[in-house]
Amino acid sequence: MQTANTIRKIIRNKERGISELRIIRSLNCSKGTIYRIWIFAKENGINSAILESIRDDELLTIFYPSKSTVRRDKQLPDFKGIHERIILYPNRSLFHEWTNYKKEYNDGYEYSRFCTLYKDWCGTVHVRAVMLTNEPPGECIYIDWAGETMTTTFPGDNEPTTICFFVTTIGASAYPYVEPFRDMKLTSYIKGHINALRYYGGVPAICVPDNCKTAVIRHQKKEFILQRVYEEMQDYYGYTVLPARPRSPTDKNDVEAAVKLAEDWIISELKEHKDEYEDFEAVRNACRYYLEELVHHEYKHTKLNRREWFYEVDFPMLAPLPPEDLKVYEYKYVTVGTTYHVSVGEAGDDHLYSVPYIYINQQVMLKYSYDDLIVVDSEHKVIASWERSHARTLATVHTLDEHRPPNHQIAMALKIKDSDYYQKKAAEVGPYTYEFIRRLIAKYKNPNQSYRACMGIISKTWKKGNKDYVVKERMERACREALSINSISYSTVMNQLKMDGYDKNAGSDKNDDFEHENLRGNDAYQ
Repeated sequence: MQTANTIRKIIRNKERGISELRIIRSLNCSKGTIYRIWIFAKENGINSAILESIRDDELLTIFYPSKSTVRRDKQLPDFKGIHERIILYPNRSLFHEWTNYKKEYNDGYEYSRFCTLYKDWCGTVHVRAVMLTNEPPGECIYIDWAGETMTTTFPGDNEPTTICFFVTTIGASAYPYVEPFRDMKLTSYIKGHINALRYYGGVPAICVPDNCKTAVIRHQKKEFILQRVYEEMQDYYGYTVLPARPRSPTDKNDVEAAVKLAEDWIISELKEHKDEYEDFEAVRNACRYYLEELVHHEYKHTKLNRREWFYEVDFPMLAPLPPEDLKVYEYKYVTVGTTYHVSVGEAGDDHLYSVPYIYINQQVMLKYSYDDLIVVDSEHKVIASWERSHARTLATVHTLDEHRPPNHQIAMALKIKDSDYYQKKAAEVGPYTYEFIRRLIAKYKNPNQSYRACMGIISKTWKKGNKDYVVKERMERACREALSINSISYSTVMNQLKMDGYDKNAGSDKNDDFEHENLRGNDAYQ
């Protein structure tokens, strides 16, 4: 800051037309200082005549206003709240906070003034060295797990869920991809790779994973051995795997920066709102939303955002994706228990999947990926196929009705409050039984009141050998008689069965030829 006397002399000398070189030599000040003082004086109408009426302290205040002087015509940021969030989320940046501030106050302070005000408020400035490189367009994809995780308890869960974040970046644009997972296991790691490549829409020449056990078995000096599954991925997608050296973060500077971005713009936001998410899928959707916001941020001093830069520079250099995603399976042998359900058995995965009950106490093979589960018997026959669920809810048991024993099917059917179910089962017996059940349901104002009677009639035709078993032909005959006398009740059908000589061995395997003008034939129920 120049003295008041120097300011006066600069203005007077410029008015007299003295050269800047002579002013510099006589006053020992820089060319920039002379330029700034002269331009400010001209813009504000300050000349040598006016200088006579201005005191020295006033003159200094005019030309060098205090940096601590804050304009009150703009909304001041909430510095305390900003500081608390930066302390709570260590990777939260001032640029992130300024962006949120400008969303709320569009006419607020610009970024440089915002930073100055904040630094004046808290009195701290942190500077970190960064290695700069020129990344070839579309050449490398960098892979890592974020160091930050999020722990939350979803509604209905008894235990908290820890969520990990898979992060990648690609090419010169450092275009990021972030996805939440429940763990860092191999199936999640591979799924993250596949989803990232699908997100980018192409395959780079080189894949640089972190030096983790899920990717690299051993990495010593100049040699490394990849996991078998990782080699399969390399062969399938056609890129070259060059894992980062142990304890060498500069080998993957781009993804380290992407991790910081993810922790700043995505994970810190998710943590801030973690009590608002109903389930894991809600977290996944929120992560996608914040990722979309991040890739649309414009780079400083340019009009391009990350997405535009990626599609302009990196995307044209990527190789096309294979027609289908790679399916990577793991294998496990289990013995089917008396509940006729099997489980992958991974920590944190409580989901059970049914297989046909006839395989109880038999050994089966589970072939599973992150997405699906295939159950194979000892003769290599697929006996069940499921889409895997990763939701942490109370509904962790997945059962197909046809996998249940007949008595279990009856017990479950009694819980099904659906008229269509009983009519469908009645149609499997025959057209008269279908018509009787349809009228029986329609007889009640509330169909629920008819379901026990419906099940009592239909279930008698289900399992041979039971003492109450009735062959379909006799049940059809009983229902036809009940319809003919228009007596739509359970007791009428039972009485007709008794009159027809109903016993546990009654009936034959032949169908009687029934005809009725108001009834549809068997072809209508195929």
